[in-house]
Amino acid sequence: MRARLAGGRLVLNPAARVTVTGTGPAAVPTRASAHAYAVRRAQLHRRLVYAPAPVVPLHWLSLLPLALWRSLVQLVGKRPAAVLPEWAAAVAAAVHLPSVAKARARLRTSRRAGWASVEPLRVSGSELRRRLDDGHGSEQGAVSELRFFSGGGAWAVLAALVVGIASFVSLLAWPAIGGGGLLPLRTTVAALWRDAGWGQRGLGVDVIGPADPFAGVIAVLGTLWPAAPSYSLVLLWLLALPFAVLGGWFAATRVTDRSGLRILGGLLWALAPTFLTALTDGRPAAVIAHLLLPWLFHAASVAHRSWGAAGAASLLLVGVVACAPSLAPHWRCCGRSRSSSPSPIASGTAPCAWSGCRSPPPSSSRR
Repeated sequence: MRARLAGGRLVLNPAARVTVTGTGPAAVPTRASAHAYAVRRAQLHRRLVYAPAPVVPLHWLSLLPLALWRSLVQLVGKRPAAVLPEWAAAVAAAVHLPSVAKARARLRTSRRAGWASVEPLRVSGSELRRRLDDGHGSEQGAVSELRFFSGGGAWAVLAALVVGIASFVSLLAWPAIGGGGLLPLRTTVAALWRDAGWGQRGLGVDVIGPADPFAGVIAVLGTLWPAAPSYSLVLLWLLALPFAVLGGWFAATRVTDRSGLRILGGLLWALAPTFLTALTDGRPAAVIAHLLLPWLFHAASVAHRSWGAAGAASLLLVGVVACAPSLAPHWRCCGRSRSSSPSPIASGTAPCAWSGCRSPPPSSSRR
């Protein structure tokens, strides 16, 4: 690139041989952390050197915020060892301004051509993502092994299952569960889906309108046990702890490859005070939302690279917002065009919103 900017041209010789040595002042370190630091340090230095003069202060001010953002991305990408080199490279680039000034002076004196001369040599971001995308939500074809059984994840889920059954052992003899926010469901699956559609609501004598989105979640849950839909809530309470450990474990696979940290993440998610309180108080919406959130993170973290993950994240997002509408204003997706659309939430809440705009409150209709 320097040769192109200086007005020169590079000639390719097919018979040429390039020898690379692993030692010397220009050698790239082989240790993982040192290699990550050297590569990122070179990237930041080049950015400060090649950027236009008015933009250099903005690049310098964005070094630390960008390091914070990239650290989060490194954690989600299961590269925690690259976090410290990221910060070290950002700090080094921020304090070594004299070397940047010298490099910019050398580039200014030797430059003879504009950036248009090197534009054909550059790879666009979309082309780079297309080359690195293997169609399975991973980059460079590097699909890491889950090691669910060999890494101890299955044993953690099994232990949580034993604890869950021991905690709610009396539920094994109950055909339904009640108390708190729990009530027996309809006796048939068809009645559950009728309640999830359009019909008479329990807000007044003659109030007709769409159901709450959570009614759809209850209908799906009751369909899993069609013989006795109310028993599905009993099974949910018995399996809540192992499901929470399983979801937390899979969410941790997006952050780390270490089996111990994955198990720790699953146990911490299952032992969250809000989750345990929701179980003891009988709040099904909070319980279901807690069980869906780690799967939403698991799918949304790769939604920008996989259509399947984007679709799964959209469905999970609808379920989470139906259980906890307060999360709707704060939703974020990791993807771009594949998962950044609010259409899943809109499709689940539009009937209620439209009915609320068109119909007056029941109290005003009786005046």
